[in-house]
Amino acid sequence: MEDSFSDLAELEGNLSIYLTILVGTWTMGAMMEEMVFRGYLINRLQDLFLKGERRAAIPVIFSALLFGFAHAVFTPIFVILTFLQGVLLGSLYIYCRKNLWFSIIAHGTGITARIPLALFGMY
Repeated sequence: MEDSFSDLAELEGNLSIYLTILVGTWTMGAMMEEMVFRGYLINRLQDLFLKGERRAAIPVIFSALLFGFAHAVFTPIFVILTFLQGVLLGSLYIYCRKNLWFSIIAHGTGITARIPLALFGMY
């Protein structure tokens, strides 16, 4: 399988592309994905399940599975790690009483921490 991060080679040392990607990933990655996978999907799935602990666990896991598969254009390990990130973000969303801002900030912070690795050629 081809290195899925080779497309980031043009990012190395290019601050303007870095800032463009950063704004785009916060908008599309953090905000939009959190609204869809946590804010919408978990709530709709909770409507399908009984009350109790399973009411939160099953929707969080199912949402995380879809979140992982949505990133299947990357390597299999990336999909697995994205699934685990989805479980953490979904759990955070539930734990914070469905305040979407906590998961948006956590998601965006994770993206912000990874992108500089490409900027400095460490990906």
